Amino acid sequence: MRKLLTSITSLLLVVIMLFGMTACFGGDGTGDGTGGGDDTPPVDAEGNTIVKIMFHVDSSSTEGQAYQKRINAFNAAYKDQKIKAKAIFKARSAGASGYETELQNNQIEGTLADIITFDAPNTAAYASSGLLYDITDLIPKEDQDKFFSLNKYDGKLYGLPIQESSAGFFYNKKIFRDAGIDVSGFTAENP
Repeated sequence: MRKLLTSITSLLLVVIMLFGMTACFGGDGTGDGTGGGDDTPPVDAEGNTIVKIMFHVDSSSTEGQAYQKRINAFNAAYKDQKIKAKAIFKARSAGASGYETELQNNQIEGTLADIITFDAPNTAAYASSGLLYDITDLIPKEDQDKFFSLNKYDGKLYGLPIQESSAGFFYNKKIFRDAGIDVSGFTAENP
């Protein structure tokens, strides 16, 4: 699982680099990494193009620390290419709506990060509002068909999964049996 997560995270960071080089939303070239809206990517004092990534977790959480570790590894690996990822952590402490409000405000202000993390069920709402960038042409079709369907809207790809989560479904077997529903063949492998 760790190897898969590392691979997916590495792929995401490579896409971040490509996205930052091709889209460069919100940059103003001032070197402060804040962006401005003229499509010039922000550059730091060392001449690194800055790609801002907003994570919807707290920086001190285990997940936030893992993201920062990957950002640091990316920056070390690509320091000669003059590209640098910058992590922005906006924990959903006020619930998902607080994070969504932050995204909408950043979009209106022109300060939206180049890359954002979001829950796949929000893809349609975010894409239709213009919050997400169509990355269909950046990912080979055969890779899209493997597991990216949740991040599609109107047949276009708007996101890549960092990790997969699951939701449990519990039921009372006796109630099902009493209702005439045969659940004897259902197992963890065949739910």
